[in-house]
Amino acid sequence: PWCTKLLAVLRNPIQRAYSHYCMVTSIEGTEEQKIHRGLDWRDKSLEEVIHEEVVLMMEVGLIPYWDNDSQTVDNDVFREFAGSTEETEAWIRYQDTIPMNKGSHSLLGRGLYELNLRPWINACQPTPTTTTAADTTSTTTTTTPQMLVLKMENFKTNDGVQQTMSQVYHYLELPEYRVLDTTPKNTRNYEHFEPLSEDTREMLQRFYAPHNARLRGLLGDDWIDPWPLPVSSQ
Repeated sequence: PWCTKLLAVLRNPIQRAYSHYCMVTSIEGTEEQKIHRGLDWRDKSLEEVIHEEVVLMMEVGLIPYWDNDSQTVDNDVFREFAGSTEETEAWIRYQDTIPMNKGSHSLLGRGLYELNLRPWINACQPTPTTTTAADTTSTTTTTTPQMLVLKMENFKTNDGVQQTMSQVYHYLELPEYRVLDTTPKNTRNYEHFEPLSEDTREMLQRFYAPHNARLRGLLGDDWIDPWPLPVSSQ
């Protein structure tokens, strides 16, 4: 009963990781915000933080398919490991390492969306609803999903904001409402941060590609290739 309707918004995991690093290492904000972000990454480059997390994931057995020397995925190993009991157990071990009192953790792990969402979706299976027509004895059973998963990139345009919010209203069984102010909120200026290098971007593309592909099996065909690579990267 506690998981009647859930909403999740996913962002390109590469951009999510970069934004996460910039937020945590930013010197802007209140003292309370800085404390909650943590100091662990303040004197480290993005590449150093990525390397440390990859090593941690390897130590707990979460990414046996990843070759850290070539920075590539062994797809055969990945297919065998994905969805296995061994992966679930390794994911739990990884989560056990997460400090709960600061934001400087799980730079890559937060972007393994299928692994993050699967327990929630399994716990909140769709609820069958049976209705009976007033003038007949026939009944109709429908299934209502209990989690709506959206892409953050769909909020980038005025039309996208309205279309996405219309999905939300329909899902929550609320009346349609016209969003009057569609300007971006809670944005960050990245001018003062070192830009994401092409080498790091390409490494993260290889790391996340098989995980992004798993979303189709969990969420359906709307999630085929959710974040296509630029033509120059393919």
